[in-house]
Amino acid sequence: MDAREKFMQAGWLRRVIVKLEELPQPVIAAIRGYCYGGDFELALACDFRIASENAVFHFLEMSLGAFPDSGGPVRLCRIVPSGWAKEILMTARKVSAAEAREMGLVCRLVEDDALEREAESICAEIQKSTFRGISSAKTIINSIQNHDLQNAFALSNALREGLEGSSEYIARIDRHFAERNR
Repeated sequence: MDAREKFMQAGWLRRVIVKLEELPQPVIAAIRGYCYGGDFELALACDFRIASENAVFHFLEMSLGAFPDSGGPVRLCRIVPSGWAKEILMTARKVSAAEAREMGLVCRLVEDDALEREAESICAEIQKSTFRGISSAKTIINSIQNHDLQNAFALSNALREGLEGSSEYIARIDRHFAERNR
């Protein structure tokens, strides 16, 4: 591809990643093997990243003299401390699954043959809550990372008010206290 075609492809990938990130449902990346370049950027847009022990993360573009252009550096800085982000980007080094877990890039590290089961386990835990509750939690967490603190608090209050008035919430509260008083 020439430079113009690469730029157009990067724009397409950036739009896909933003749409993925903006889904109201939680998105889980189950990572096995190489997670390079655009794959790494895609994984960073997911709400949960779990990795098998053989996963390797790398912004190949950096070692080639380019820059990840689909939002990867911005998302990386929202996920890991800035020192780690700087090291990953500025040294263009590969990050092992164990290091990724240590720095908070992945939330769970599992044996290779347990990757799908672990993703399913997370799904099962998420499904114990309501869609509105999970969606609101995702919205507020993303908002905190994207807005100043006062706006994040205002959004948090507005989302919570809508949740507490819902019939799902009221039914779950009633059920919780009924079970607790048994």
